[in-house]
Amino acid sequence: MTPPRARAAIARAAAIMLASAPAASAPVDTTATTTGGWHTDTDYGELFGRLNASTGAGPWQLALRVDTATFFADAAPPLDRYALEKASAGYTDRSLEVTVGDAYVSFGRGLVLSLRKLDELGVDTTVRGAKMLVHAGDFSATLVAGDANINNVDEATGTIIEDPYDLIAGAQAQVRVADRLHVGTHGSIVAFHDSLGLVEHDRYTDRATQVGVNLDAPRLTPNVGFYLEGVGQVVRAEPEPEEPTGFGLYGSATGYLGRGTLLIEGKAYGNLTPLKPDLGAAEFATVAYHSPPTVERVLQPIENPQREIAGGRTRFDWPLSPAWVVFANYGLFRDWQGYTDPESVGDIRPGTIHDPYAGLETRWNDGRSWAIVAGGHRRVVVDASGLVVRGDGHAALDLSQALNERWSLTLHGLHLERRKHSSPLLDEAFREGTVDAGFRVRPWIAVSGGYDYTTEPIQRRRDYFHGNLAWDLTPSSSLRLFAGAARGGLKCVSGTCRLFPPFEGVKVTATVRF
Repeated sequence: MTPPRARAAIARAAAIMLASAPAASAPVDTTATTTGGWHTDTDYGELFGRLNASTGAGPWQLALRVDTATFFADAAPPLDRYALEKASAGYTDRSLEVTVGDAYVSFGRGLVLSLRKLDELGVDTTVRGAKMLVHAGDFSATLVAGDANINNVDEATGTIIEDPYDLIAGAQAQVRVADRLHVGTHGSIVAFHDSLGLVEHDRYTDRATQVGVNLDAPRLTPNVGFYLEGVGQVVRAEPEPEEPTGFGLYGSATGYLGRGTLLIEGKAYGNLTPLKPDLGAAEFATVAYHSPPTVERVLQPIENPQREIAGGRTRFDWPLSPAWVVFANYGLFRDWQGYTDPESVGDIRPGTIHDPYAGLETRWNDGRSWAIVAGGHRRVVVDASGLVVRGDGHAALDLSQALNERWSLTLHGLHLERRKHSSPLLDEAFREGTVDAGFRVRPWIAVSGGYDYTTEPIQRRRDYFHGNLAWDLTPSSSLRLFAGAARGGLKCVSGTCRLFPPFEGVKVTATVRF
């Protein structure tokens, strides 16, 4: 059975089982999220819907998600979409979990396989097929197989794309040794529906196989914990790649030194081929089937993929008092993929990355008020000339001041100084940032006004003003309103980056659970 037909059969089976569930014995938990927006700059409207429904009886569970995308006005994207996006049926007891349909999966720290959801970037990838987890004393194992099911609609741009139909299989096993150490092994195979290179050939010809091992001891001793993971990769493709094999190594160690905490984290990635489909649309370039740890700040923009790079960071947290904590971090990496040397046109040379930052956190009013301040400057120095070819300075402030049991004032500020020096003709520096100030009335309403600014040359304006309203109608139902303009630009989460367009208009999101 071909992947599209298999997917349709699984979706129909889950939908039929969910619809036939007895309401009295197995109530259905439903959450409906609707987002409506109007783009005043491009004069089109959009209506996105997401209906999640789940039910269960004893060890059995059923779930589905229906997504809709409707566009209005002549300038709107040309296609609407209405689809059963996710569907699953599952069985769970003390020693066995079985899921048929859509499932998230991640092995280790993500070097071998990671299908996950990143709301900030619009990423929501599952494997549609079957997943089984087995627990037996100190032993556990996971088996998964199916094809990739991505989020087909990019809400930021209205772009719609079909699923890649890449085939994915993976296995993981882990055993606990002496109560303090877990030893595991895992592997995955990805067969790509379309070719990885420029030459078209038969489907599923290009394949990547990953095998890894890991050691996990969160508390090897009362004061020390560590994690270590290694992976090897073999890629078979047409034409044959110049370097068909690759490796990756990631590790972290945590030491509890009196009141302080020391974290040491490192990576060494060789010629790892990114496990991501070529979907032919920049809006979906964030879709990937693994996520090697970057060992850098979560929101740090990263230009090169996680390959041919090695280095690490050290972070130390120290509580000055019960109300004050300071922290400092220094990262050092060698990137052999390299950067253009401004003094040698066309030459790509390795670079050294320096990334120091520090900050402090304080709390008062029994923890109801708090402030976090942090800042640093990441720079990339290219070999030979020794010039700084990339610079990322950042300063951030988050503040919440409680006025009484319900009322509080909030302030968020972020300022970025960026530089890109690639040639005598391309040496650009720009700044951008966000300031949001508002108030919150617990547990119902939060109101804020914001200002975005940027001097990046590719942005069509410098200043963006907006307002936000968040109204929690119940603990599980809410209303969100955005009106005004927000800057675009590069946004990154854990090394996954994408370029967002600016937004001007009104957007309303309603979430209702019943």
